[in-house]
Amino acid sequence: YLKSSWKNNLTSQETAVALVARKRTDVLLIRIAVETPEIALDPLDTKNGAAVRASYLSLAHLIRRQACLALDIETDELNVGVRLVSSNDARYFEIYLTDTLENGAGYCAYLGDPEVFQELVLQPLMPGGKSHQQLLKHAESCDSSCYECLRDFNNAGEHALLDWRLGLDLLKIALAESPSPPSLDGYWESVSTLAAQSLQNVIPSSSVEQFKNLLCVILNGQLHSVVTHPFWPIYQCDLNDLAKQLAVSVNQLPNANVFDIVRRPGAILSSTKKQLPHWSIAPGQLAEHVTTTRPRLNLSELSEKLPQRGEFDLILPDNRLNRIAAEGHHLTFEKLRKDTKPDELRGKIVIVKDPNDPSKFLFGKLYLQPLQDSQGALTEVKVHLQPQSNGVFSSDRRSIPIADWPHSFHAIARLSD
Repeated sequence: YLKSSWKNNLTSQETAVALVARKRTDVLLIRIAVETPEIALDPLDTKNGAAVRASYLSLAHLIRRQACLALDIETDELNVGVRLVSSNDARYFEIYLTDTLENGAGYCAYLGDPEVFQELVLQPLMPGGKSHQQLLKHAESCDSSCYECLRDFNNAGEHALLDWRLGLDLLKIALAESPSPPSLDGYWESVSTLAAQSLQNVIPSSSVEQFKNLLCVILNGQLHSVVTHPFWPIYQCDLNDLAKQLAVSVNQLPNANVFDIVRRPGAILSSTKKQLPHWSIAPGQLAEHVTTTRPRLNLSELSEKLPQRGEFDLILPDNRLNRIAAEGHHLTFEKLRKDTKPDELRGKIVIVKDPNDPSKFLFGKLYLQPLQDSQGALTEVKVHLQPQSNGVFSSDRRSIPIADWPHSFHAIARLSD
């Protein structure tokens, strides 16, 4: 309790502070340089971000475990973790390893040699490597992590997040010359089947159907959930085909990644879409278009017919978003509230007012980069709207002075989840 002399001096003023303990030691930073729209690795994405962050953390512990085996040291002699880094228009995680001892023991400096790191850490974890084979051997008895793979006493607080499958997938992507999205077969097959069955068990009267490589949970003739990989963008090829088969926009599919299903199926149920796609189709047949009550608008009509709230369908005027839907097709957008903060829209497909002509609109994937001066004060925010296209479309880039931020940035809608 507070002494009476302190109580009398209490004020309502609050001061934010941080406690820091400095230590000089060796550090090894590992950054995964993957830039392809076919793989979604945004650590702050509202839907799959938790799984992406868990994949980086899992890979970090895989690397530490392998490094300790190779160097014949205890795991507590190396600290490991991840940190968020912003650069240009992107946000990503870095993995770091540090020597536990003050002034370093030389482990990170030794592993910092690319040839040493390749031989001692990466090769054993890649397909055909000894550690990779050991992980596969225990796959049927371990659906995420255990004391045979990633868990130990020191990382007890992270056990629920660790997943060796996600760690291996991230490593394969990082080392591939032409990285491609991971699949849910191989060592994922038993877990994805378990995930679909888990949803079926908590949803009375539901069933599990398969469409190509996708497991789908069906309830009362409607598609309730699609089991997906956390690294898949919404326009992944099988998801695109399923959307066409059901005659719906690809962003109307009720996707649920396997990481969340295994750990928190209740969150999947609570976030179920209100309007679920109908599953009343026969194999090989295309569904009939389902009539909805959402207004369907052209881009040129937004200034006059934009709804006050709720969802609307936007007919795409060009192929700027053709990774998701082609020109002439529609996507479902959600009208934003007036109190929506720009940071909440990072990495989202958004519609914004053209700053040069408020009667016109721009759309694309939003990236924000705050810039500081030498004193650490914010000076401006770089705004980048990136097309999601297989064709050649230029990005919309501009800088907004901090004095004009955020009131001069006018986002009106985002792609509906």
